[in-house]
Amino acid sequence: RGAVGRQSVAATRTTTRKKKKKPNMLDNSRFVDMLPSASWDNNHVSILGCGGGGSHLAHLLARMGAHHMTLWDDDNVAEENLAVQMFTRETLGENKAFALCHLINDTLVGEEIACAYAERATPDNVMEWLTSIVCCEVDSMDTRAALFAAWWDVVKDRAHDEIYGGYLWIESRTGGEVARVYAVQSHDGAMTEQYRKTLYTSAAAASVPCGARSVGYMQYLAGGLEGLAVQRFLRDDYVPFEQIIAPAEVGIGLFTSAIKSQSPEVITYPTDAMREAITFYTENATVVHMQYSAEGD
Repeated sequence: RGAVGRQSVAATRTTTRKKKKKPNMLDNSRFVDMLPSASWDNNHVSILGCGGGGSHLAHLLARMGAHHMTLWDDDNVAEENLAVQMFTRETLGENKAFALCHLINDTLVGEEIACAYAERATPDNVMEWLTSIVCCEVDSMDTRAALFAAWWDVVKDRAHDEIYGGYLWIESRTGGEVARVYAVQSHDGAMTEQYRKTLYTSAAAASVPCGARSVGYMQYLAGGLEGLAVQRFLRDDYVPFEQIIAPAEVGIGLFTSAIKSQSPEVITYPTDAMREAITFYTENATVVHMQYSAEGD
């Protein structure tokens, strides 16, 4: 955990994709039929931003069997992070990427599946963070748009190459009790254009009170939806473009908006009003997949 150890972690970053590493040794017998370990063999995850969304997702993907993971963040762990991010008191003051790397490798998995870099991912270093699965969890919407543009500029001409069978861009947006998860695959130009329409400037982002910006259970829920998208990508299955989870009082509006834009999946807490809306919009939509987080409907 000292300076020498951290330096060695950073040094592994540039060789992760070339160096033969041991696979994730966690016992996956409880879900091996849903996601065989071999699904991860030729896939590498980059997580851009290791705060609320990134720290939860990194832990989840490690538990799902990820073999190779690169973590990017230039921020340090602060006291206010402990309640909403996957850090411990012992990591206070440490760089988030290095702290998360240690927690995953040493505390959780017991193998070096993750490496870290205490630096921001930028369009200029796209070839450093470009891997088969890129999870963008940075705070700024302006930065997300710039990173996505850099990602797409590279992968659009090599949707299927000799390194990976394809590329996945995934991100989550949370605020209060609302979360959205977006996924874009490199072979789908139409999905890319649809995603561009969801982007907005940081100045146009909704203002959320400081005391309601982030709540732990929403980070868990958003991370779960991102994990679902990754699992489907690895299985070469249908990957939902947009997933939403929200309380019913705001879910109606989000659901209406999603259907009008033909977004495929909305998850909300059910009410009678929501059921009526589901019935109505299902009749007027081409593809609708509804799942509830309660009652098992």
